[in-house]
Amino acid sequence: MSTAELENFSGLSKSISFHLACIMSYVKTAADFGERPQGHWHHERDGHLITKQVNHSLEFISSRMIPSDPTHTVDDAKDQLFGTFKSAFFPHLDNIMADVTQFQAGN
Repeated sequence: MSTAELENFSGLSKSISFHLACIMSYVKTAADFGERPQGHWHHERDGHLITKQVNHSLEFISSRMIPSDPTHTVDDAKDQLFGTFKSAFFPHLDNIMADVTQFQAGN
């Protein structure tokens, strides 16, 4: 992996972390005060960016994977390694985003 590719991947990771932190900060502030935090926040944008960047990161990783077992394909390894993560992460993110949307609609 080249230095440029590693920097790109690092940037994606930092961006995912930043957008998750924004969502968690919003949720914590709303929970602490029971009202919509001041300021304008585009939670749909953050949720969309997280989904896009996580998918891009997983594709980036899978494009560089070489299965240790020659009888397995990259797709097999990807499904096995990423399937559990994706089946847990994305539904939870969707639930959080739906709750934020519902909370904002009520406040």
